[in-house]
Amino acid sequence: MQQIVSQIAIVSGADQSATVGQALGDAIVTRSEDAGGAVVAGGSLRFVVSSGGGAVADSTVATDNQGLASTTWTLGTVAGEQHIAVSVQGSTTTLLKVSATGLAAEADSLVKASGDLQSGAIDQPLTDSIVVQLQDEFGNGVAGGEVTFAVTGGGGAVSAETVTTDSGGFAQTVWTLGPTVGAATLSATALGIPTVAFTATAMVPMPDLVAGELSVSPASPTSMQTVTVTVPVTNSGTATPGTSFSVQLLVDGVEVATQTVAPIAPATSADVTFSAGPFAAGERAFSIVVDANGAIAESDESNNTAEQSVDILAQTTLELGSPITGIGADSSSVLLFAFELTAEGGSIEFTLVDGNVIEPEDADIYVKYGSVPQEIGVDYLNEPSLGTCSGTTPDTNETCRINGALPGTYHILIHAWRTFSGVTLSVVTDPVVQPFDIDLVFTTEPTSSQRDAFETAVARWESIIPFDMTDISFENQNQDPGSCGIEWLPAISDNVDDIRIYVRVDSIDGSGGVLGRASFCTYRRSTKLPVIGFMEFDDADLAQLELGGSLTSVILHEMGHVLGVGTAWLLTELLSNPSTGNPGADTHFVGPLAVAAFDAAGGTAYSGGKVPVENDGEAGRADGHWRESVFRIELMTPELDSYFEPLSAITVQSLADVGYRVDVSQADAYSLPFLNAADARQQGQVIDLSNDIWIGPMIGVNASGRVGPVKRR
Repeated sequence: MQQIVSQIAIVSGADQSATVGQALGDAIVTRSEDAGGAVVAGGSLRFVVSSGGGAVADSTVATDNQGLASTTWTLGTVAGEQHIAVSVQGSTTTLLKVSATGLAAEADSLVKASGDLQSGAIDQPLTDSIVVQLQDEFGNGVAGGEVTFAVTGGGGAVSAETVTTDSGGFAQTVWTLGPTVGAATLSATALGIPTVAFTATAMVPMPDLVAGELSVSPASPTSMQTVTVTVPVTNSGTATPGTSFSVQLLVDGVEVATQTVAPIAPATSADVTFSAGPFAAGERAFSIVVDANGAIAESDESNNTAEQSVDILAQTTLELGSPITGIGADSSSVLLFAFELTAEGGSIEFTLVDGNVIEPEDADIYVKYGSVPQEIGVDYLNEPSLGTCSGTTPDTNETCRINGALPGTYHILIHAWRTFSGVTLSVVTDPVVQPFDIDLVFTTEPTSSQRDAFETAVARWESIIPFDMTDISFENQNQDPGSCGIEWLPAISDNVDDIRIYVRVDSIDGSGGVLGRASFCTYRRSTKLPVIGFMEFDDADLAQLELGGSLTSVILHEMGHVLGVGTAWLLTELLSNPSTGNPGADTHFVGPLAVAAFDAAGGTAYSGGKVPVENDGEAGRADGHWRESVFRIELMTPELDSYFEPLSAITVQSLADVGYRVDVSQADAYSLPFLNAADARQQGQVIDLSNDIWIGPMIGVNASGRVGPVKRR
């Protein structure tokens, strides 16, 4: 049976070194074997130089009876690692790669690498070092050679006169020019090699003021907005200007503003900022000119200008009592308007009315306080309490309303979802603020006294959250019955303003067992604030709570969970270091307003993470209440007292942190630790509300009820 070479091993001659262009001292010897490890005699091998150049004496070699084959290798002229590849004759597969190192030959020449023909100030070092390379006859760098640098004209000095070349053959020095203005020369020499000459020009020290890249904010300003223009001015020269200098802002070649800037030292910068405008709509050429009057003599006068083209968007003023009529636009285009509110409080309502009842048209309206809306579409941040609103119905009759409006500029963007025409835009102000509405829907009928307790809790939370939010319509996108795993939740197919809470009082496990559970099921995708929530109570426990006088506090507590206390913290990324799966972790709520309220209540010296969240127990107790050991008596701790439970500013401000506008004056007085807490606790029965938070899915919806991401608490 004919043997086939399947593996080739090196026997000797690998990893040798020699001067480039010279043969290696030892031959390259290999052994060939078949797949079973037996040597192969009479095999034909091919030796090919694969990198570095050079040649082998025999490129095709037959293996002897011991499977050996050899050849000699003359290296190429490039210093560094070189290779030959060994394969079976007729095959393209390399079975062995052999390496060798080519060493530079003797030094043959000195070459300028960098630093020639510079200009610099007298008595100052040049910016770039003087660098030469010692090379052999093939251009390889020669290491370990000595190079001598010497100033030969114009005076001055070098930082190192004799330098040993590095591994790449390079040597460098810093050249400080002398006191004479004009040409200066320097030589670099190596023993037995022609000298290399460098030339520099020594000048009187001068500044060089450079206008950097200008920036315009906002990036897409409108014809009604002022803009901020900033440019860095750098002194790239060798001297500080002897006096202040001017910086001009020009728009379309016309001077708009000028500033005087104090002298800037060499290698330093100063930002120059202008506030200017508004400017007419269209493409405008913004220019910055440094030292426009030429007061400063500079080494380079060509770099004093910076330019940028800015597209100014057309924007029209909208005024009370003066609707804008005849508005139209092609599909996908936008129109911009602005309304200035001078009085604080009350509400603003923007309306689009389409006079065309025949053609299918669609324009959407987006309003934002203080800046032009940049995001449009179904997920636009539609929240009046944050100074934004939108109207995105499938036609061109749109309304958006902002309550508790602050004085200032409201920017209106109309987006043509489809081409439209003949539309009227108007604005009215209304001193009556739309209130926050908690809509209770009882799926089982409570007693009249229990209903009163629920209504009392609703009134309390509505006083804390006084401002309306955007309605969510489920008319076109119904929410299925049993959503979020709550089998008794009904289908929802109407409009929700602002949150709807379904309440069920039924038998669960009798008195003393599971008291109840609560949370929200559906939330606004834009703000993460709840839309649909639920509360479920054991009727036997509810009766006991009523007898003990703590029913209202418990309902108030559970309703707080529905609104987002403890339930929206993960969703809004304000819960740090959760303890679920990590018992004893320093779980804390990081909302800045709640942290400030915690400090104001006496928590300044608290050494743990703020605000401390319950970290003991299962999910439903841990990560969803204030920490019992720190707060003791506060409404949103996991253990309540039938005597008194203050609803603190910490809880109120936590709601502000998650996105509500709140009235913190409605909070109860509270301090840490609560005054006479131990005495107060002794006067009432402790109610354990552990596991009262429902753990399950949360469904995100937009203003039209369309389902988005489903999160799991």
